[in-house]
Parts: sequence; structure tokens; C-alpha cells
Amino acid sequence: DGNPNLYEVGFPDGKIRQLTEDAALHPFSACLSHDGNFLYLTRGGSISRLDRGSLKEESLAAFPN
Repeated sequence: DGNPNLYEVGFPDGKIRQLTEDAALHPFSACLSHDGNFLYLTRGGSISRLDRGSLKEESLAAFPN
């Protein structure tokens, strides 16, 4: 769709899985949790946590424009 998204690639089989789908994503903001279970990211004016297992996203903070 031309918008930035985040993906993960399995090793060693190379399976690719799309993690996000949103035009407001800041692609260079992603950071994995210490245990690797969560991905923290920013999109628009918010900070979110994405569960890599379920792909459920939780908003941690929102900043009005």
C-alpha cells in the first residue's frame, strides 16, 4: 500500500510476517522489549505496545496535536 510497516523474519526458515498496517506509523521508532515478546512503537501522536504473539496492540500514551 506504499505506507511504512513493520515485519519480522523467522530464522532460519525465513518466514515473513507483517506486524503493522497503519499510515501513521513512525517506522524508525520500533523497539523490542528485553524478552522479545513486545514491540514498542509510535504512530501519529501515540505510543503503543504490540504483543508479537497475538498482534494485539495497546495504547500506552496519547499526545494531542
